[in-house]
Order: sequence, then structure tokens, then C-alpha cells
Amino acid sequence: MKWNRIGRIFLLTLVFQLGLAAEDLQLTINQKQAVVGQALVLELVYNGSGQLSQPSISGNEDYQLSYMGTSRNSSIQIINGKRQRNNQVSLRWQLIPLKIGTLEIPSIEMNINDDILSSNSLQIVVGEAGTVQGFELYYEAQQSMGFPGQPIRVDVIFALKGRVNNLQFHLPLLNRNDITVEPIKDNSSQDIRVLQIQGKEFYCPISAEYFHGDQFTTLRVPFYLIPQNPGTLELAPVTLSFDEEVGTDHFMRAVYDSRVVGSEKLVVEVQPLPREIVQSPNGILLAKSTLKGSLDLQPRQLRVGDPLEMTLSIEGLLFPQRAQLPQPEDFINLVGGVSFSPLEAENRVDSQGVLVLRKKLRITGNAIETKPLELVYFNLELSNVETLILEVPQLDVTGGDSAEPEVELWQESGNQDTVIKQDAEPPFRISYSVEELIRQPKPLRAMPIIIQLIVFFTIPVFLLMILMLPHIRTRIFQNKTKGYPWHKAQWGGQALDLFNQWKEQNQLTLDHDQQKQIQTLQQRYFGGNEGESDHWLELDNLARQLEGKDE
Repeated sequence: MKWNRIGRIFLLTLVFQLGLAAEDLQLTINQKQAVVGQALVLELVYNGSGQLSQPSISGNEDYQLSYMGTSRNSSIQIINGKRQRNNQVSLRWQLIPLKIGTLEIPSIEMNINDDILSSNSLQIVVGEAGTVQGFELYYEAQQSMGFPGQPIRVDVIFALKGRVNNLQFHLPLLNRNDITVEPIKDNSSQDIRVLQIQGKEFYCPISAEYFHGDQFTTLRVPFYLIPQNPGTLELAPVTLSFDEEVGTDHFMRAVYDSRVVGSEKLVVEVQPLPREIVQSPNGILLAKSTLKGSLDLQPRQLRVGDPLEMTLSIEGLLFPQRAQLPQPEDFINLVGGVSFSPLEAENRVDSQGVLVLRKKLRITGNAIETKPLELVYFNLELSNVETLILEVPQLDVTGGDSAEPEVELWQESGNQDTVIKQDAEPPFRISYSVEELIRQPKPLRAMPIIIQLIVFFTIPVFLLMILMLPHIRTRIFQNKTKGYPWHKAQWGGQALDLFNQWKEQNQLTLDHDQQKQIQTLQQRYFGGNEGESDHWLELDNLARQLEGKDE
């Protein structure tokens, strides 16, 4: 019996030691049955004595993966005098199925301590998201037809009756390259919830609405859908995973059940734009109706070499923030005598929704020929091609051309161009020939030496006077009062005694406020050891009051 007991203990110890030393890599998922777009948690757990690094795994056409984080635990066991370390590392990913059917998640291989360790593989059965009683999820598009580049407002609406938590939307359209999605920042509602959906921030207003004669709470996810190409645009259904409150436990805490609801797909017909718009040199311009605009050049009286600024304003664009006008030199025809700055044009939208484009130019000759500016655009209200014609202002240019090759002097900072003026009064030329620059370099004019010396010596003296002013005032005050006997006192009590003797000798009387001041000084000087007359300024001030010399 004794040997059997010892044998069992030995075997248990051996098994325990082997279990600690074993390397284990397990792949798990929180649900093996899911619907398209449902957010799942994939976890890779390692147990062993080695070190585990994050593996490089990614999603595919069947599912989407996004890394969530890593957790580590470490423990040390001492058995028969030997220390054994056991590491547990857990790596988690969010997995979103993209297709209906059985998804295969292959085994993951890791190199740990120069050994290849493989995990198990997984299978997930994926179905289509359906409806959930008391909840609705659907698309709401402002229009079902559009053109390439035209923003179409779309809302994903979640209608609910109960209390929910942990909302996780999946919008397949965010992964497409043939459309652009821009969230709408709607400030009309006072109750707005900000949601992060697949890396984008959406501002979602919450309100109360009626569906089928019943009141629901609605959460809208608004955005602009901007198609890039003509054709039938089919948007896959949206999926929403959430937790619904179904009751409370014994401690009156809310109890939740997981739910998944899906929407129907959305179809938008994108019609092709006319060839004149696609091939227009001013780019694709879409207008709500007829465009208005202006073109200005300032100043209009110039000499050869002077700079000027061109301002182009366009009012009535459908989405001015996204208007991509080319550089003005690519579509504005100013024939001869003008050069455009190499800096990019300033392009902004004012508070009235007017697109304003500014560009710097330079006059290079007095033979300038201007032609009207023609902007081709598409009128969405009438569905036809129109042209905005803007007259170019006439310029009054004086001064002849130079026969020599010229070097233009520019001083460029940010989006500003200014001319380096060199000993010239307006109007002046700002171009110099190469030979003139080499033959007669113009040095910078320095400050005269006399002014430099005056500034150099005046500033330090002024600063020194400011620093010495408090000491000068103290010395002047001491000279006025250096005849008082208590200046020779070695401590506070002695100074007060000498002050009282001086007061009696001069037959001076203290009033009520002055007696309070003496009492305060007695408390302050009691036990003091102050040996310089500078410390008795309070007594000096009091003595000057008694003598009637206080200023």
C-alpha cells in the first residue's frame, strides 16, 4: 500500500511537470454560427514557456479581420526544487463574415523556440441576417438616380423599441473603391451620438418617429454617397450587431441578449455624363441650376514686370467643397505678356457656398491679348450642358519689353508672392538682365555706424538704470533719516527703547493708530537680532510722521 501510494504521487508529479512543459496553441471563436456582417471575436491562445509574437494574418474575400489586442499572463511553479515558467498569451481579432456559407479559418503556424507550432483550424456557418421583432434596419436614399461625382444623401436608419447597448454596424460599401463615402455632420438634432464604423467617424442623430402606426426611437447614420463610374450601383445590405436588454437579475442589474439585424440592399442607377463634361479642360463641374460667376484682375494699371492677382468666383455648384478645378493656366487663356506663378492657386469655399480661386500672375510684356473665359458645366436641374462665359478685364500696361534674357525675382512664402524691391519707387521694374546682375551686384544697405553705436550703448545703460532704481530710492531715504539714534541698535527691543527715549526728549505724543503700530513692532522685534539700520525703516517712517515730515 505504501509503495502504491508513493507510485501514484510520482506519476501525478511527472504528469504535472509534463503538462507545464507542453507547448499548446489553440484557435477559438466566440460563435460558430453567424450571419453576414456580424462581428465575431477570433482568439489565438498560447500556453508554454516560450515567447509568442503577433502573427501576420489577414482577411480574405470570405471574411474581414482587424486586430483587437493582446493579453499576457505568466506564472512560476517550483517542483522538486526546479523552477518552471508558464506563459499564457492571448491574441484577439474581430472577424466579420462577408459571404453566406461555410467559412474555413485555416490553421495558424508559429515559430516558437525554433520549433514550428500549429494551431487547430475552424469552420463557421454563415447565414443571411434577417429581421428581429421590435427592430428595423434599412437604407433611405434621397434619390435613386444620379451622375458620376454627384453626392447622393443616404441614411442608414435603425428603429428600435427597447433598450440596447454595444452597437456594431457593418457597412460593406465602405470597402469599395468605386464609390466615396463622406459622413454628414448634421447639427439640426440636439441628441447626436458619434459612432466609429470601420475607421470612419459618423455623427448619428437620435429622434422619435412612427412606423406602421407605432412609435420607435430612430438612430440615423447619414452620409453622402458619391459614385465614380456610370452603371447600376448595388449596395450590399447593412448588418447591425447589438445587445438587447431583456430583464434584470436578482441584483437588479440589466441582462442582455445578443441580436443581429440586417437591411435590404440599395440600388442606385448612375447615368453617364455627356462627353463635353468629361473632356472639359476645366474639369467636371456639376451645378444645381444655372451657374453665376466673376473674374477679376487686380491691379489693372501696371508696368511690365509687375505682379497681379486673379480672382475667380463661381456660385451655384452642387458640392463646391469637392470641386476639383485644374490650375488656372490649364484652362484660362491669356495670350502673350503674362506668366503664372509656380505656386498652386488658393482654392476655398466661403460661407455662402461660393467657390473662390486665387492665383498670382506677372506681366512679362505689354502686348496682352485676353479672351473670354468659358466654363463648361452640367446643369442637374435641366439635365443639359451649359457654358458660363466670363469676360476678362482689360489691363493698362506701360513700359517696353527688354531685349535681354530676364531673371524674375520672386519672394515666395506659403501661397504669397511678393517682389523684392531694389531702390525703386512705384511704378518700378522688377526684372533685371543676367548681365546687369553679374556686373552690378547691389549690396544690402546697412544701418549707419553712428546709429548702431548709439543703440548699442543706450539700451544697456537704460536697462541698468531700471535695475538700480530700487537701490537708489532706498539710499536716498536712508540719507534723509540717518540721524535717528536707533540705527545703532543691535536688536529689535533695543531699537524700540531708543525710539521711546527719542520721543520723550522731543516731547512727542503718539495717537491711537501710532500706538497700535508700536505694539505691532514690539511683537515683531521681540527676541529679534537685527544689526543693520535698514531693518528699522518702520521706526523711521513713524518718526517722520511725528515730526510732520511725512510726504
